Amino acid sequence: MRKRNYRWIFIVLGALGIADTLIISGVSNMNEGVVMPFILGLPLFIYGVFYNRLSRWMEKGAGRVLKNLIGIGYAVFILLFIVCSAFIFIAQDTEPKKGADALIVLGGGVKGHVATVAVRSRLDTALIYLDQNPDTVVVVSGGQGPQETVSEASVMAEYLLNRGIDKDRIVAEDKSTSTWENFLYSKALLDAKFGGNYTVVFVTNEFHIYRAGLTARKAGLQAEGLRSPSAWYLYPNNFLRETLAIVKTWVFGAD
Repeated sequence: MRKRNYRWIFIVLGALGIADTLIISGVSNMNEGVVMPFILGLPLFIYGVFYNRLSRWMEKGAGRVLKNLIGIGYAVFILLFIVCSAFIFIAQDTEPKKGADALIVLGGGVKGHVATVAVRSRLDTALIYLDQNPDTVVVVSGGQGPQETVSEASVMAEYLLNRGIDKDRIVAEDKSTSTWENFLYSKALLDAKFGGNYTVVFVTNEFHIYRAGLTARKAGLQAEGLRSPSAWYLYPNNFLRETLAIVKTWVFGAD
């Protein structure tokens, strides 16, 4: 009876992970956060389906070694997920100063000529800030990714124009392919526009504030983060993706 209960726990958890990837891939560009539930869920699902046979094999020898390695792997990832999530929650609880010279809106994917849910949230947050601070210019930052037919910057600029932002306030940075390049290339445009003395606020989703702040500082920008809300159903995927990205930034630095 006990084994049967455990079996269905593994099957259900695994199936949820696999289903999450299949469903979310339909509303978001494919990325690490979308794929991770599948990667984490598939071994659990297989273990549950073949629970009795695999349990016996994993009691000794190579099977026991593999079981321990997999268990350690899951435990380490869960620990990193908890630690990174704590940093994310602390960093997002900030409010930037008003009246910045420039507002950088970080790209995050487009599907066709339509911004993803995450990017639309960033743009809507930017619109509020720009309305409250009429002298602030906005940099829409994002190049054309491998799954995209146009640059993210062009879609973002059109979104702002259609909602009443004057084209003279919009600076398009359409070459970047990473957060590091977002800030590096945006800084070059702002240096040319303002010289070396200007204030910056960047807009990104709340889960991205912490890592984006680290990256901005490395790029030479003393920028404050302005959080925008993300869709509740994307929270698991966003936090999984950020866990991987934050660990990579800690180990290798921002890129």
